[in-house]
Amino acid sequence: MKDGTYMPATIYYIRHGESAANAGARTSDEHSIALTEKGWEQARGARDQLLGKVSRIVASPYRRAQETAAPLSDASRLEIHTWPIEEFLYLDPEQCANTTQDERGEVRQHYWGLLDPEWRHSPRTESFSDLLRRVESCRREMETLPDGAALFGHGLFGMALLVSLHFPAEDHRQWMERLHRLVYREGRNLRNGQILAFLREEGQWTTLPPIPG
Repeated sequence: MKDGTYMPATIYYIRHGESAANAGARTSDEHSIALTEKGWEQARGARDQLLGKVSRIVASPYRRAQETAAPLSDASRLEIHTWPIEEFLYLDPEQCANTTQDERGEVRQHYWGLLDPEWRHSPRTESFSDLLRRVESCRREMETLPDGAALFGHGLFGMALLVSLHFPAEDHRQWMERLHRLVYREGRNLRNGQILAFLREEGQWTTLPPIPG
């Protein structure tokens, strides 16, 4: 910050590379899902696109995000800082243990059909409002990041961040409805390995044309 205003900065947001769950495998522990070989290729692609542009690296604590950040961290010799930008955990991990994404489709549809931002699938999960509180915390932290910072995160979290930046006046139910429409009805989720660029000027955010992922 200079003279009470924010200096312009470009902040990158990268969805993790393809994970075992994305490839259709049965998974149980959301935290430890690893990248596939294709996911590692996407991670190296992100490194090649961002090397020389990045000043700081931030990643979700989940393994697939940390692995996606690793090639860029190694090449740039920048430490990975871990932030609580992990994926939205809205389905009970015990009930969904050893299932595929397709097999979780019915319970996923039930959750989003409620459009209730305060509802939790179980005490072990987040509500949509919980997710948005993490997103809003991330936005505040992003105000302090230097030009060229890169955040390695997840699809739903990243889309929630996009929605919050572009529609800041909406309430949580409106955000939930908009996110559901974008991701599940229009199929506009972030692709694995996709890179978004946000321009920060005077505390305002603009999404720049995405770098191909």
